[in-house]
Amino acid sequence: MLHESLRSVDSPGQLGGDEFGVVLPETELEHAREVAERIRQRVECLGRADEALAKPYTLSLGVT
Repeated sequence: MLHESLRSVDSPGQLGGDEFGVVLPETELEHAREVAERIRQRVECLGRADEALAKPYTLSLGVT
């Protein structure tokens, strides 16, 4: 799911536990925000698709 939101040059990785990071080379801040929002929306949709789930999936994202 994550790879579908990224370009072939982007590098996602697990930092530890449930923490992940994505390196977006040669990317302007505004485009990085768009990528983060696209990932957030996809995760939110996963939670909606799981009818047994009492609460939707959420993310905390930061861009720097």
